[in-house]
Amino acid sequence: MNVEKQITDYLAGEMNEAAKAEFETRALEDAEVRRQLLDQRMVSAGLHALLGDRFALENGILSALHAPPLAQSVDRVMAQTLHSPVTRKVIRKPVMTWVPWSLAAAAVLVASMLVTQLWPGVKRNEPAPLVFEDGAETLNFANGAKVTVHGPASVTQLGPSEVRLIRGRLTAIVPPAARGFAVETNAGRVVDLGTRFGVAMEAPDSAEVHVFEGKVEVTTKQKHIVPLVAGEAVAFDPVRGVAARMRANEARFVMAAAPSTSSHLDNPFDGATFYRNVDYTAAVKAAADLHSGALGQQMRQVASFPTFVWLDSIAAVHGEGGYPRSLAGHLDEAFAQGANAIGIVIYDMPNRDGSALASNGELLIAQDGLHRYKTEYIDAIFKTRSQSKYAGLRIVMVIEPDSLPNLITNLSFPRVAEAHATGAYVQGVQYAIGTLRSLDNTYAYIDVAHAGWLGWSNNLKPFAELLKKVGAGIPGGNSKVDGFI
Repeated sequence: MNVEKQITDYLAGEMNEAAKAEFETRALEDAEVRRQLLDQRMVSAGLHALLGDRFALENGILSALHAPPLAQSVDRVMAQTLHSPVTRKVIRKPVMTWVPWSLAAAAVLVASMLVTQLWPGVKRNEPAPLVFEDGAETLNFANGAKVTVHGPASVTQLGPSEVRLIRGRLTAIVPPAARGFAVETNAGRVVDLGTRFGVAMEAPDSAEVHVFEGKVEVTTKQKHIVPLVAGEAVAFDPVRGVAARMRANEARFVMAAAPSTSSHLDNPFDGATFYRNVDYTAAVKAAADLHSGALGQQMRQVASFPTFVWLDSIAAVHGEGGYPRSLAGHLDEAFAQGANAIGIVIYDMPNRDGSALASNGELLIAQDGLHRYKTEYIDAIFKTRSQSKYAGLRIVMVIEPDSLPNLITNLSFPRVAEAHATGAYVQGVQYAIGTLRSLDNTYAYIDVAHAGWLGWSNNLKPFAELLKKVGAGIPGGNSKVDGFI
């Protein structure tokens, strides 16, 4: 029996025990047999990974790989892969314990000539992607850049200083000489500015980049350029651009999923001592001083109750424009009081409360309001709250009162209609929760109006569907919503 037929039968599991033992002995003793086994295993495993159940490792199909014209196509793919400018260092458990050379074969699953039709995210006229079933493999570039791909994943080398991440996770270490190294994704482009970073693409059109050292620039499909420095991370997609900001999390790129060590509580109100807003308390006491008797005493009692801090403008976050205290100032005062919790209201949506005049806000959708809401308001809140000194403080948030309920009953108002048409209210809530709730000590409660507003049968079901839509688009899913208020 010739070697090719033996390899075909061995991989297809069609050898009896005696023949299998004889072939394994031959492979251990003959380097050429080992090489052919490695090549065959890489090709067949790559096709199997691409086609799944549509490709059975059977005698006829494997044998067909050696017949023209398919053999020529496979040879081209193998040549592109094995003679690529990158070199491979495989780190994973061997699939077949009897032959250590199968380490590389099992980790690197080579794509076939059909890949552009079968794999989402692959662009025509690009080299065939490298597909990694599991484990990790480091790709070394001539300019000194090192990219480690963590399976399951697939990547394509686009050039001497650029890769496309189709799915999965990778980490990159880029020396000064390789500055400008880029990672392309369906959601946007990440360009190194001298750094160490990770990119994850675990859904077809949604990516994250986490910066561990140095800095990078993310260019979204909307052509927004988002600079990131060490410790920062963003989620982004083709429709919304930056969908959320968060802390960089290197652990998710260098280790398998581990049991959660999150300190997030099921009920942040249980055992909580809430912050009493010092400015509100001072104002109430000053008013109480103007009244004697029972009324003055009752007013002083009101001053002792905790209240939520309303962040109703960008200036409120920074303590500017007549606001007596910034968000950081309130957080510091909470510690000074001995409180372990603080309530804040997130309330600066573009076209805010578009069915009213008294409570409408500073940002307009038509004037780039959603982008400003994300970058100047939510990101500023996140930057303050993500300081490590506040990690022990429970931060309970009410998210954008009246915004989502208005989409159900007040579409006749032009500003609400504009928010509905552009998706600004929905995207704003998703970004706020996705970004702010990325910290373990934060809690997000969506405003759901009241029964007299949305409790009617013709309102209740559409609102439930709207909440479902909102939850599905939050980075991290609807589990990031802690409740409704």
